[in-house]
Formats: sequence, C-alpha cells, structure tokens
Amino acid sequence: MSYLYSKLPETGVPHRIGTGGINFKSLGPFAGQETLVRPKHGIYGSANETAAAYRPNANYLGEDHFETRVYFEEGNGKRTFINLTVNVFVVPNL
Repeated sequence: MSYLYSKLPETGVPHRIGTGGINFKSLGPFAGQETLVRPKHGIYGSANETAAAYRPNANYLGEDHFETRVYFEEGNGKRTFINLTVNVFVVPNL
C-alpha cells in the first residue's frame, strides 16, 4: 500500500491520509458529487454517502491532482456545494 499527502488549504501543512479513503466528517450524507478534473495517475470517487477515495495507479509514486464538487444541504434545507482542489503526493508505505 502507498500513502498520499495532501496540503490542507487553510494552513498549507502536509496531511498524511491513507489511500483507503477521505472522510469529510460531514454531519449528513452528500446530496451528490461530480469530478471536475480527474486524476492523471489514479482514480477518485465516492466511497459512501459521507466519504470519498483516491487510489493511485499500481506502482505509481509522485504528484497527482484532481478537483471535485460536493453537493450538500445546509441546516435550512437549502442545497449548496463546495469545490475541492486536491494536490497529492504518493509515497511508498513507510
């Protein structure tokens, strides 16, 4: 298994996440998701209603990038979305 690192947008600090998934810690299920820019060196998609996953291609190490739009409902029931730009650096299992 390899791992990927992503810089947290609000701090620029690298954050290690396993390739098993990305948990958005949502208070409820997503109302939908669409990939705006696909990763060049792997795949990205919904893992369930509140999480998504990125998996690099076999034996790939290095940088990758993808963009997604996640739809959700605000507390008042209004549907809205957030665009996420993700830059990852895939490294071997340490």
